[in-house]
Amino acid sequence: MLNPYQKNALEVRMMLLEASLRSAITLIQDPPEGGLLTRVRPLPTGAGSRLERLFMAMLEELAAIVREFDLRPRDEEVGRLISADMAGAWSDMQEVLSGRLKRYGNVDPRLSSQLDPHLQRLIRMALEAGDLAREGGRSEAM
Repeated sequence: MLNPYQKNALEVRMMLLEASLRSAITLIQDPPEGGLLTRVRPLPTGAGSRLERLFMAMLEELAAIVREFDLRPRDEEVGRLISADMAGAWSDMQEVLSGRLKRYGNVDPRLSSQLDPHLQRLIRMALEAGDLAREGGRSEAM
């Protein structure tokens, strides 16, 4: 019923949906603690269980599609996932170097000596983490 390109498109979209659903279920069942720049606010009472039931029903519907269209699981290498996240982090940090912040207004001349060294270290570490993840941790860690 589906040509190979259509099947691939369906598999990819269903894989992304499954990842989103499983991530949402994990957030409901085991909410993360806040971090340095994040405060986690819980769902209102009762909303979590209703959402979880809905997400489980969505996973059941997804399973029906997988069976009906003979969709195949794909291997996801943790190293590749981490490497992709670190590439995104690298790009995000490049965007907030003092020279780039000029897009948002005048930049205090002291900013390059106070912020950029921290960001440059983070950029180097993100690149190293991505490399280590791709290599499976074969390199020597910092």
